[in-house]
Amino acid sequence: MQSTDLFTAQLVRLKYLLDVQEDQAAAEALGMSKAALSARKSRGSFPEKELRALAQRRPDLGIDVNYVLTGEPPPDDGGDETDDEFACRIQAVSRMHKLVEALPLDELDRLRLAALMSGTPQQDAPLIAEFVRRALPPEPAERVLLENYRRCNDEGKAYLVQESALMAAGLKGPPGAAAGTPAGTTAPGAPQVFNGIVGAVAGRDVKNVSVKQGKSRKNE
Repeated sequence: MQSTDLFTAQLVRLKYLLDVQEDQAAAEALGMSKAALSARKSRGSFPEKELRALAQRRPDLGIDVNYVLTGEPPPDDGGDETDDEFACRIQAVSRMHKLVEALPLDELDRLRLAALMSGTPQQDAPLIAEFVRRALPPEPAERVLLENYRRCNDEGKAYLVQESALMAAGLKGPPGAAAGTPAGTTAPGAPQVFNGIVGAVAGRDVKNVSVKQGKSRKNE
């Protein structure tokens, strides 16, 4: 099984070749749903079969399967890399490693990112951006969600993971959304309710509170 870091690097390279920014667009190109791609990512199993099928189906995209999977750049028309080109690339990798050392990453992520550097800015920049994005501190709402997840029992944790994956993939709307309401929105007048959840909001403990249209009340 591959690591999720390798999967992330492969996905970044694929999005670079496709000239897209979102996982959804990459999943569609592979003929998959975003949820299916996310599931493969959680297992560290890149959809190689779908990638090869895409390269065969759309030769106009110029997808280099080996580059996506391994990070090795495609050979130039001029033939094999010369000694001078090799020396320049090694120097570029060294410079990238110095840049990685200065990034606000923990030691493990810094080592992982350094191992993925190729010395080519067009290839390395998206990887650096992805690692930095993942290292950013969570927003307040994200911290609340994480704390609520940690307080759940195993059944509750599984439910939260499943529901969030469905909503992130656009396959399900929030509670109270009317039929036909796009995922990520709430029907007008529909309550946004979080019952029986313990969390910290704005530095205060919240327990058994229903939040409805910006107002809160204690559950009786």
